[in-house]
Amino acid sequence: MTGYSNEVKLGVTVMLALLLAANCQSSAQRNIAAQQVKENRISANNSVLLLLDHQTGLFQLVRDYDVYTFKNNVLALAATAKLYGVPTILTSSLEKGPNGPLLPELRAMLPNTTFIPRPGEINAWDNTDFVNAVKVRQSGGLPVSCDSHTAG
Repeated sequence: MTGYSNEVKLGVTVMLALLLAANCQSSAQRNIAAQQVKENRISANNSVLLLLDHQTGLFQLVRDYDVYTFKNNVLALAATAKLYGVPTILTSSLEKGPNGPLLPELRAMLPNTTFIPRPGEINAWDNTDFVNAVKVRQSGGLPVSCDSHTAG
């Protein structure tokens, strides 16, 4: 392959390797792999979304994004979970103190979801009610998705 750049040579090499690998697998092997992917796919039946400490007083501490972007991302994640029927657990810490209440938009969007108000534990996993709520949802070894700056 003289006259071709290194990138082109690398691309051709990768394509050949992929073709070779695909042709070396029997259809039975490909079917087993496809079934494993299907069985291990995350769905509303085998997952739970934990939204921890998305409280008005804590939003001033967000530094990775501006506050409005972060808030909109949290609300979009919650809306997506609601749309797909993903069970969600909300929790807050010391709402009457400087942390402030949970975002009112979250409570309004997910009025029937499990809500665990914690009396002040910083780490949600130190709260028995929260741990028990997660265990109920994890009865089949469910994967857990967390979105929080205090996931601990």
